[in-house]
Amino acid sequence: MPRAKIIIIGTSHISPQSVEATRDRILREQPDCVAIELDPIRYRALQHPQPPSIRAGATAWLLHTLQNRLSKATGVLPGSEMLAAINTAKEIGADIVLIDMSIERILAEMRAVPMMRKFSMLLHLLVSATFGQKTVNLSDVPDERLVRQVLRYMSKKMPDFYKILVTERNAYMAKWVRELAKKHKKIVVVVGMAHVAGLSKLLKVRAK
Repeated sequence: MPRAKIIIIGTSHISPQSVEATRDRILREQPDCVAIELDPIRYRALQHPQPPSIRAGATAWLLHTLQNRLSKATGVLPGSEMLAAINTAKEIGADIVLIDMSIERILAEMRAVPMMRKFSMLLHLLVSATFGQKTVNLSDVPDERLVRQVLRYMSKKMPDFYKILVTERNAYMAKWVRELAKKHKKIVVVVGMAHVAGLSKLLKVRAK
């Protein structure tokens, strides 16, 4: 790896705390590049939110429905912390790079998964606000231990979705960051908490 300093920020996509913490961290670090867990299509969708079209399919509709339910519980639109990161990067003049895999590719792979497994995933996500005996405050960023538990469960019980949503995307984003590290001195990488451990391992940096 080049000697660029890489700082990984883990967020919750529906947490008010994440919006403020992400902005504060970028202002404090003053990076010359901010890498975001988005692709151009999802970025435009965050700027102009609307329900997925019929052509998007059942998978996109299920994910949209889940996001709406969770965002109503916290009062924050999904992805608000990513928009905050982009706006803050603009303020300090940092380069902004969208490093995530295309949502079209992600959905195409998910559509290939049998329907019963899709409903199994939805059911798991809907009840994941309570994991075991621990009640989770959706307004906060989940702690690392809880994230590890959920990811471990997902990798064992839903390996198809774990591969698509976590493993493949981690590898894709890590490749992007390695390229960015060749020409930038300090990079802040803003991703959901589910990607922090995997990216840290692939990039051989400690999450902060």
